[in-house]
Amino acid sequence: MLTYAIATVLFLLYLIVVLYSLPFIKSADQISSHKFTLVFGAGIEKSGRPSDILMDRVNTGIILIQKEKSEFVIMSGGIDETRAMVELAKSKGVSGSKILVDSDGITTLDSLKNFRVTHHETEVILVSQFFHLPRSIFLARILGIKAEAVIARGCPFCIPKIIYWSIREMAAIPYSLTKVILKPKKISR
Repeated sequence: MLTYAIATVLFLLYLIVVLYSLPFIKSADQISSHKFTLVFGAGIEKSGRPSDILMDRVNTGIILIQKEKSEFVIMSGGIDETRAMVELAKSKGVSGSKILVDSDGITTLDSLKNFRVTHHETEVILVSQFFHLPRSIFLARILGIKAEAVIARGCPFCIPKIIYWSIREMAAIPYSLTKVILKPKKISR
């Protein structure tokens, strides 16, 4: 019985966060121009190449640069992850002067806090897949960042992956909120 109650609370919290975030999610054509786009990391393959989900995110960031919706794209993740992200963007013609790196953005919350502290900005375009954007937008807004977002949707993903990622987000929302409440000033740097 307790398991069902916890699952119900997690689902309702996830639903609230999703509904809250929907007005801030736009297409690459609809989104207003911002100085920065923040692309969240998503893992690399054993070969060092970006995972399919990461390639999808980086490609969406590249589109925003090409459409002049953003002046700079910030690649955020671990050291190897950001290296792979930068290499992919450069291989697709993005100038190195347009690419910024946050290799301390190990978590979504770290990436957002690092953005706020490093760039002293309160507006950003976030890039990730739909399952991840509601939490990202919600956390950004809690941190005082006026975030809008574009969904990375260049790659079709199988249903089991989507279900897994969505369930993971249900648990990540209360975890991230707890971190914000308990350590509001701490950043990963």
